[in-house]
Amino acid sequence: MKEWILKNSDVEDFETNGCEEVDTQFVYKQLAHVGKPARYKGGFKLGEGSQNYRKMSWTVAAFGKHHGVDLLRNAGGKTSFVVMPMLPKALLAFNDTLAYRNNKNLPSVALGHSGEIAGFLSCYAKEKFSEGSRFWMLSIPGSNRRCNIDELSDAIKQAFDRLEVLQDVLSEAETGWIERIYAQIESPFRSRDKTFFPHFHLILESSDNPEIEAEMRALLLGFAERFGLRWASIDLKPVSKERFPAVAFYCTKPHETAYQIAEADEPEIFRKYFDEVASHKARSCTGSFKKFRKRVRDSGLKVQTTWSSSGEPTVQLVEKTRRKRKDDEHSELSKGALSNGESQPSEAVGSEDQGEALQEASDSEADPAEANVFCGVTQPSAAPGDRLISYCVMKNFDPTQFKRKNPSKGQFAYEWANSEALAAWEENTGKEFSLKEFLEPFAEDLAKLIREQGKVHYYTITACPLVLETLEEILEERKSQHLKVVKKENPTQRSWFSPTLNSLSSVSSGFKQIVSGFSIRKLVNFLAKSLGTGFS
Repeated sequence: MKEWILKNSDVEDFETNGCEEVDTQFVYKQLAHVGKPARYKGGFKLGEGSQNYRKMSWTVAAFGKHHGVDLLRNAGGKTSFVVMPMLPKALLAFNDTLAYRNNKNLPSVALGHSGEIAGFLSCYAKEKFSEGSRFWMLSIPGSNRRCNIDELSDAIKQAFDRLEVLQDVLSEAETGWIERIYAQIESPFRSRDKTFFPHFHLILESSDNPEIEAEMRALLLGFAERFGLRWASIDLKPVSKERFPAVAFYCTKPHETAYQIAEADEPEIFRKYFDEVASHKARSCTGSFKKFRKRVRDSGLKVQTTWSSSGEPTVQLVEKTRRKRKDDEHSELSKGALSNGESQPSEAVGSEDQGEALQEASDSEADPAEANVFCGVTQPSAAPGDRLISYCVMKNFDPTQFKRKNPSKGQFAYEWANSEALAAWEENTGKEFSLKEFLEPFAEDLAKLIREQGKVHYYTITACPLVLETLEEILEERKSQHLKVVKKENPTQRSWFSPTLNSLSSVSSGFKQIVSGFSIRKLVNFLAKSLGTGFS
């Protein structure tokens, strides 16, 4: 198996109706949706959002390690996301290069809990919209001035105290009712003067009467004058039913303060931030929404992304289920690896990378010497090509340790899950799985990232020779197609095609060097290490 460094590419009664039934024969029931149409709007592992969050986490953890702030696990291993479905003789995985602690200051880790909260908010709003409620997004400063690191802790505490005052002010509405249901503080760092700006993103719920907006603005104006806040810094916007999931994700998104301090190379401020500030609470769920979350959990429900027949995502409340193996074979494994597949939190619609939501839940302390520790499978998410795919999440991923006979628990669990994903893909697409067709929608991006290895340190790809060869075949075909188009055009139009043609040629030629560099000797060594695994 060959590993490559990637370069940075620059969410009472509960409604569970409308959830599509899945094949109960699946051990991992969510995998029954793999291959169904799903409109891709970003969020794939190669996507910019995913890359950025991973870069931020790596930067914070690496900077902390260098300056005495430990954000890495001593055990448990690094996390890998293995793409499913995939042919039994092929493999493609995306790997973290550090083993992160479960810490909210690591954005790619915090995304899991943020996505879960956004999903709960969306389900709550869906119910309340049908009952006539209105929703609002409010951005408001936590203080009337910027503050330095020595003032930040007290400023955040004071901001949450003022938040309680704000609720009292809003409760004075006479033309209807107003309630704060969610608030999250963030304190972005400005490097040029080394100051922070604590401010809140809030979601408000209100009655649906025409006068409520004007009264709300009047109450906010009085609040601003009371604490010396500039009215221009307060932003109140109505939120439609269609826009609510995106607003929920925006208001719950992971904060980037630690990353901003690390990028500014401020070790003293970084250490003080983690010593004095980082542990403060950042969000507050209140009122009817807080009660809603408790009732949902007490009822044995969870938030899950579902997909319409047209490929549009939505969030639903679904029952939590425990999986049972169809036979008693490998009973020890059933109690171990396979039982962990339900552990992931739900992902929110619109999250940058839904698969990353499982990373927080998989913060188990595995034996650092044990390879291929199975942590579960992600909820299916849209990928380029507008189909649902999933990922198997593993720690200490090392496919050279895979064996045909007597496989480890982790290998057995992955192969079982992948076989279900593969079966679901073929059932939902109505045709046999083709590795070439699967890779085509993102072939150029994947090949470019593999070719430009060594540019970053936070993200690697593991790809088997069959995947590499298939990528080369796709690129060569596209290059030939572009050449045929160019030959049909006159010389003045040829220059218009040059950037595309040159880009394809560059990626293709560089990629051919990688594939050709996978020599017979290396291939024999690879096969010797993974003898009997089925990889080619």
